[in-house]
Amino acid sequence: QHVLPLLVAGGLAMSAAAGSAEKGANMIENGRFEHWRQSLPAGWSLLADRAEIQPRLAHVPDSHGGHWAALAALPTGLSMGWLTQRVDTSGLKGKWLRFSCLLRVSGDQDPRFNARISLDWQRGPEVKGWMPTWEFAYVSQRVAADTYRVEHVAQVPAWSAGLTVLL
Repeated sequence: QHVLPLLVAGGLAMSAAAGSAEKGANMIENGRFEHWRQSLPAGWSLLADRAEIQPRLAHVPDSHGGHWAALAALPTGLSMGWLTQRVDTSGLKGKWLRFSCLLRVSGDQDPRFNARISLDWQRGPEVKGWMPTWEFAYVSQRVAADTYRVEHVAQVPAWSAGLTVLL
């Protein structure tokens, strides 16, 4: 049985937003998925709650010289997992960051349900009590029949010790 990819993401960037001295510097390592080691994009991890539901991951070059990371469901359809990378936010407390990427879904998949992109702020050990740490990046524009742009602007919380990007 052939299972179509649920998410193909490429060209990830996170940089300081307008008005910041760091504007333009990509904070995401290997955000274009050009470099791969041992079936993983360099600088990234593939995580799942259980090994038996971890999606398949593949490197997919395109005809324009770009590179994509493709996450595909298992033949059972019972897949759930994340391609993740931790980003250092030290020295950026209070500054604004812009996250952007392109994603593709195949077939009749809906990016709102099949391609969630989350930003998980990490708390320092000095922070006590519960607080929400997740922000979701949503589709901002359809750029082709199966390709979408995702953008999100967020302010680095004063209590942030880092940020994990989850695709």
